Amino acid sequence: MFAGKLTAEQLSIIADSADQNADSVLMVTANQNIAMQLAPGVDADKELNRLQQLTGLVSTTSTPTLRVCPGNHECKMGLTATRDIAGKLLAQIGEQGNKLTWALSGCHNSCTQPQLADVGIVSSALVKGENGERTPRFDLYRLGAEGLGTLAERSLTLDELCSRVREIG
Repeated sequence: MFAGKLTAEQLSIIADSADQNADSVLMVTANQNIAMQLAPGVDADKELNRLQQLTGLVSTTSTPTLRVCPGNHECKMGLTATRDIAGKLLAQIGEQGNKLTWALSGCHNSCTQPQLADVGIVSSALVKGENGERTPRFDLYRLGAEGLGTLAERSLTLDELCSRVREIG
């Protein structure tokens, strides 16, 4: 599911499947997906296809792992509309980028743990332009040998960030 968001109806359909096929257990993964351990004898492909048809959700195995916080859509701390930005970033990620883990946080609280992703992005500031409009700036982190991301670039505009994402992947 994109950016960890699904409707109550979609969740209800998935929960019904878990009731019937997975001992009534659903798990939320660190990558903002829903998982269930199917009971023996359940055809996983058939059930996935059925769930995709009923919910409109598609499997994300061909897209990169991109953890996204709610951003200013739903969080008082959020500086940016992270789901909108995530959509733009996904369009920029190429074949190499699909093999990496990505995390986008809407503020310095870093709820998505960008310091643990191969590529971490933090909405770091809003900058007031000459016309008074505030535009976001982003810090870009890359995973280092020590297992934590280190600051690679600071205060990128969205266009600059998209350019760096194209270069990475």
